[in-house]
Amino acid sequence: MKFDLRPYRQRAITILRQEGLLGLIEASFAYIRSMISIIVINVVVKSRYVYYRMKRFKTLPDPFALKKVDPDDIEYYLPREYNMHTENNAHYYPRDTDVGRIKAGNWDRCVFEFESLAKYRALAQRHNYSMSWEETGIIDYLMTIVDKRGQVDGCTNQTELKERYNRIDDLYKDVRDRGYRSQKEMYTEKNSNTPNYDSELKPFSHFWGEPAINIGRNGELIFGGGGGTHRISIAKLLDVNEITVRVILRHEEWHQKREMIESGVSIEDLDVDRDHPDIQDICH
Repeated sequence: MKFDLRPYRQRAITILRQEGLLGLIEASFAYIRSMISIIVINVVVKSRYVYYRMKRFKTLPDPFALKKVDPDDIEYYLPREYNMHTENNAHYYPRDTDVGRIKAGNWDRCVFEFESLAKYRALAQRHNYSMSWEETGIIDYLMTIVDKRGQVDGCTNQTELKERYNRIDDLYKDVRDRGYRSQKEMYTEKNSNTPNYDSELKPFSHFWGEPAINIGRNGELIFGGGGGTHRISIAKLLDVNEITVRVILRHEEWHQKREMIESGVSIEDLDVDRDHPDIQDICH
């Protein structure tokens, strides 16, 4: 197989021109770390699937397949550890290496309503009542996290947070005027004439860019395990019918329902919605 170095060479030249030799060195190390992380995740995911096959699971979906879901069906979210008000041994927050994992327990019960999220409430106040970002309280709220953890959403100070929320305004307007688009659709359009070397050089970059959901024991779509709070919130507020997501965890009881459907048990007998996005691959 011929190895094409042109994307790498072009990207290196661009960084060297814009950021100098030090910028190129830093970008190279960042890229290497990113690739190592991707390799480790793939090894973990593939090893887990070997184990599942040994358990004779028949309905193992592609762990990197994207799903189309109605954002209004994402009613709950899994809180991060630092947002838990009280200790709960059943609580679990998904990690990157959990992609495709089938997990038992009550983790899917340790959830809160999506619309109680500070970012959702701020977006609703901003665009339904024309409040400034400062008036919504989101900047002050996120600054409390910066004070505790040093950064949030890649921002380390108030100025960066304000700039970020100016971009959130742009995203809202883009979805309102042009419709919701997946990361791949956005990259393809943006780089129709100029190749996007960043996305070309990073396997599964479009997969990781989509909002992450998990599937509870009864098929509930539960947000958590990655970014996407603003995109889901915007989609809800603008009554978007369908968005692209990636799946991290599936509850063991939900997976057993998939297995039973595959073996011939009626979907209606299992009280499963025939249009559920996570059974379309096994509906015959």
